[in-house]
This record gives sequence, C-alpha cells and structure tokens, in this order.
Amino acid sequence: MPTFIDTHVHFYPSFSLPTAINACFDRVPVVGPQPRDGLIRVWMLADRQGQSSLDLWRNQAASASSGVAVTEHAPACVELTLGQRRVFAVSGRQLISSEGIEILTWPLTTVPDRALTLEEALKELVSRDSITILPWSPGKWRGARLGQIENAIERYPDSVWLGDTPLRVSLLKNFSTLETLLRTPKPLVAVASQRVLWGSDPLPLPHEDSTLGSFGIVSAATFAPTTAIPSLRSMLSSPFTCQGARNSLFEATRRWTSLALRSRLMKRKTPALCTE
Repeated sequence: MPTFIDTHVHFYPSFSLPTAINACFDRVPVVGPQPRDGLIRVWMLADRQGQSSLDLWRNQAASASSGVAVTEHAPACVELTLGQRRVFAVSGRQLISSEGIEILTWPLTTVPDRALTLEEALKELVSRDSITILPWSPGKWRGARLGQIENAIERYPDSVWLGDTPLRVSLLKNFSTLETLLRTPKPLVAVASQRVLWGSDPLPLPHEDSTLGSFGIVSAATFAPTTAIPSLRSMLSSPFTCQGARNSLFEATRRWTSLALRSRLMKRKTPALCTE
C-alpha cells in the first residue's frame, strides 16, 4: 500500500490531535487514481528541545481525554487511531545549530540547541546514520547561511535532504534561496528532485493543526512501523512524488505576519526564553 509522508510536522500544546488526524485524511492530496483512504499516513514529527509529543499523546490516551488510541510499535513510532482513521507518527527532533540553522533529525537526539555548528551537528548525525533534513524557511538561508547549506549538501550528498514547505509560494519560488541552491552546478543538481522533501511545517498559530498531512511525499512502498527509521530511510532514498498545494501569496503573508507578531509578543513577555 502506498505511503503518504509529511516530512516536517510540529505538534504544539494548543493543537487538537483529533483535528490534526481528521485533517490528515480530509486534506491529503489525491494521488492520481489512488483514493485518499488507500494511503498509509505517516508524520515525521520534529519536536523542539524539551518537548515530547508522544508523551503528551500517551497521557491523553491514558485519560481518554482526546478519544485517540495510541499503540506503540517501536521506541520512536506510535500509531494514532481515531475511529477508522489511523496515522503513524515517528518521533524526531528539531535542532538549532550555533549559526541558527534549523536541522530536522530522526530518531531523537539529545544534542542541545546551539551547542554545535552546522558542520559539527551533521558530522555527528551522519555518524549515527540519522535521517537529516535541512528545511527551507523564509529569510533563514540568507548570506553566509546559504553557503553553509550548500557546503553541507556537497559534503553529505547521500545523507542529508533539503526540506520544502507550503510557504514557498508558487509565484515567488523561482526567486527563493532554495531554488538558487538547486540551480548551482553542484552534485545535488543531478538528483535535485529526489533530495528535496515536502512537509507541512505547521506554525504555532490558531487552526494550524488542520494543515498536518496536507503537503508531503508519496512512496509506492509500504511503511513498516516496527522498523520505522530504516523503513523511512528506504522510502526517502527511493523514487517518490511530491504532493500538496503551496500557499497563495496572500495566505503565506498572513501566516508569516501572524507568526512574526506572535514572536514579538512572546519576546516582550519572556525574553529569556526566546532564543530564535
């Protein structure tokens, strides 16, 4: 059975798990003749430092507060069941390098944020055979950071993927730093379409829990939850298609402006806790 993988999932405390699961079924793109209900759904979960979405869901299931059953398959993988709908979630981590570059990695790592440079972090993660994604984000790959991303891809062409999100709107995507990187005559170009993974990258804003599973990749392979990390690595290293709709310019601007306003308010309230 084919597998739809959202490769960039955050789950914030304000999110509703039932809403996210239902959205993953109702909003997942139709893949050719393949019906929505004929796809296995997988979230590659990238928790922030000090966060454990799996523990949150386990506690909710134990108290029956969400109506979602949680089944353990492997140390890093759970099955979330809501009625007849099920989603597999593979636990990973969002790590921030000392330069402020975002790194997504599976399985979990205990490396603290900003403790390592990008090169040091990638060297450590590659040595562990981790799945590692460098996700694009508006404004975060400018200047020296773009060169560091390019150097990372040159050094680890078979071990590091790039990430794309709906915020890279169609109207402007040809002018983005990600597109600039893909046009650079480097080894990545030969396999560019298979080194860029799509993921929804929900923001910590109201109603963003309904975006999970709306932007991702489809593999012809069947996900194996008992060997979650090797199964994902195999699918990401094999041919896949990207599915989903990019934000309109209006929608991307609305989301990004709302996030900026939220960040500004948080810095005023708790400046010591705001590191990005």
